[in-house]
Amino acid sequence: MGYKRKIKSISDLSAILAKKTGLDKKVAESVAHLYVDKIKNAVMDGTKVTLNELGSFELTQWKSGGIYDIKSATMVDRSIKTILFRASPVLKKKLAD
Repeated sequence: MGYKRKIKSISDLSAILAKKTGLDKKVAESVAHLYVDKIKNAVMDGTKVTLNELGSFELTQWKSGGIYDIKSATMVDRSIKTILFRASPVLKKKLAD
């Protein structure tokens, strides 16, 4: 099995987008940034984002058991937010092959 280059950043994604579509590299980079920002903003607003053949992103939130605040020397209840990603069945099948 040979080495496969992975997309590690938006600039890698924009380079592939420019190559596949024939767009100028700067235009492709702005399109990639807009696309990622749109997904990020929608998730941060609490909207579940689903991308066909990739999966879904959603914001999850729960209360912690308490966090020790060094400045005030007290326990503070905070809510913890994370982004949950669930792979689609299509992606899971491709990974299993």
